[in-house]
Amino acid sequence: PAGGRCSRPPSRRRSGLAARCRFFIGTNSGPMFMPHLFGRPALITNYTFLYGAPPLGPSSRFLPRLLTRGGRKLRFAAMMANAYMKSTHNERAFSLRGLASIDNTPQEIVDAAVEMYEPEPPDPRQQRFVGLAPATHRAGTALVGKRFIADHAALL
Repeated sequence: PAGGRCSRPPSRRRSGLAARCRFFIGTNSGPMFMPHLFGRPALITNYTFLYGAPPLGPSSRFLPRLLTRGGRKLRFAAMMANAYMKSTHNERAFSLRGLASIDNTPQEIVDAAVEMYEPEPPDPRQQRFVGLAPATHRAGTALVGKRFIADHAALL
């Protein structure tokens, strides 16, 4: 197209990309659901709505944002407790509860992306993480990243 512009509206361009991608890397936002609609896996980074796994399929992975209180990392079970789950979407909500968050590191994201390219069977720590969420909040079958959970196994 002239001037380097695409004639399709932005939402249709995004839909086309989501339908053709090998996998999608994104954050805890609306577009994270798009690839799943087309049967494509997603890697969701800095996932903060810890009701459990995001509502994505078994080929998808996610990396939760870690939470701290008083400089100490919270265990995953505490991060999924109702008091924390209801408003853990932004720093203001964290702050009001005396919490701070830790973004995923670039290396954690790279490790999870490699896992997306070279999937392996789930390990017991990934399954244990899933079991921490209340049964009523297990909407998805996505797994926490294998290397991520291995590196943070002390929080299980």
